[in-house]
Amino acid sequence: MNEKTSPTLTAYQQATLGEIGIVTWQLQSAEPLGTAAAHYEPNTHRLTHNTDVDSDTLLPASSVAKAPSPIPESIKQFKSQELNTAVKKSVPNSLIFGFDVRSVKGSLVNDILLSVGYPQDKFDKVVNVDCEQYADYAFAWKIGKEVSYQSRLLVTPPIDTLLSPAIKKQLWSVISNIAND
Repeated sequence: MNEKTSPTLTAYQQATLGEIGIVTWQLQSAEPLGTAAAHYEPNTHRLTHNTDVDSDTLLPASSVAKAPSPIPESIKQFKSQELNTAVKKSVPNSLIFGFDVRSVKGSLVNDILLSVGYPQDKFDKVVNVDCEQYADYAFAWKIGKEVSYQSRLLVTPPIDTLLSPAIKKQLWSVISNIAND
């Protein structure tokens, strides 16, 4: 019952704690002074023992390089998944705009929304935001280079250029495809 546990951590425990951002502290020597201690010299890959018998055993570099990682794959996978996954705000029953709808003169925005089946008065509006930061929206519209529509996201050139005949033709072609789907 009164057995003392070892104050040192295994390589696996150190690696796991290091992966989740916890800095580990250890005694410089786990053994009391005056006993044998092993020291690893990283540049030479030699393990020397401070005992009565002096031994220099060269460890093959390939065995040092091929040592299996003490970090479990599940932790590595979780860490990489966490970095790659951006948190998107869910806004169901909303229209998302990457520009200020109020700054657009005339009924262009309302006409486009009506033609694709989203009357403004039946949805919440989120304006002047990055559409990529939102999910589960009814419809989104952002400013880009070309006219396109994919996954309920309409991309158009700046509103002032939508008045040119060529871009209007592209826009209404895309909108007619949306309405037919």
